[in-house]
Amino acid sequence: MKNDNSFLKKESLKILIAGFAVLVLLIVVILKESQPEWQYYQHVFKEVLQGHTDQELDSSDIPSGVKQIHLPDAGRVDRCQTCHLGIDMRGLEQAPLPYQTHPGTGILWYHPAEQFGCTLCHEGQGYALTKAEAHGEIPREQWPRPILPEDYLQASCGKCHNPELMEQDAPELFAGRQLYKDKGCKECHRIGPVGGSIGPEHSNLARFSIKYLEEAVMNPPQESVMPDIGFTREGVQPLVVYMLSLDSKFDDEVPLKYKKLLSKNQVTSSFLVAGYPLTQNQKRGRK
Repeated sequence: MKNDNSFLKKESLKILIAGFAVLVLLIVVILKESQPEWQYYQHVFKEVLQGHTDQELDSSDIPSGVKQIHLPDAGRVDRCQTCHLGIDMRGLEQAPLPYQTHPGTGILWYHPAEQFGCTLCHEGQGYALTKAEAHGEIPREQWPRPILPEDYLQASCGKCHNPELMEQDAPELFAGRQLYKDKGCKECHRIGPVGGSIGPEHSNLARFSIKYLEEAVMNPPQESVMPDIGFTREGVQPLVVYMLSLDSKFDDEVPLKYKKLLSKNQVTSSFLVAGYPLTQNQKRGRK
């Protein structure tokens, strides 16, 4: 009888401890959800805007709530502008992230966020509403599309544009494509139906991490037939940028209406390729 009572007391204690742990976890979740990270960024945005532009604003002028861009044809939902509130505002070029004006003159003119979103170029998890989840600060094995670092961002240009026509607009991508040709990579590796079959196919290299691609080029495994080409870490960056642009999954997900070609003699607006009419301001800008 004593043994039974002792057993019941131990089990009851375990149940109480487990119940208390669940209660604490529930309280933490409720507190976290009641004070989401994005609300903090929106709260600070008014101070940032006034400090950099000297604008007098009332509460109705400050964006609030979750900002969402839906791209049904690309199967994407981007909520990046929930925190990145100043990407299309003048005067915030020197503001801290995530409030800074989008760098690069003309980028948003040809790729308006409301039509192209953010993750088509920057990668990242568009649904997310926390920095860690949106930027992909988790193991790549769990999620293969973390946000692209700035030095490798031109890789996304090659997913829609011909790298060989991007010498001015995406020089790192253009240089990487030239390296790929000059080093004879296509003699052993196939991209789609083109290339050799001695080495692995290169149609979907974007699934690999930057570190893996760098090491694979600079230090080929001894059992591999690939020669040591003699790349340094600095010299290999353009090639890795081009390799990251090889994304067959992107080609399967994103229809042709989101893609275009650029030539040296003519810049074709994304609006025209996607079937959207040009506004009067955009028509003037092309003259």
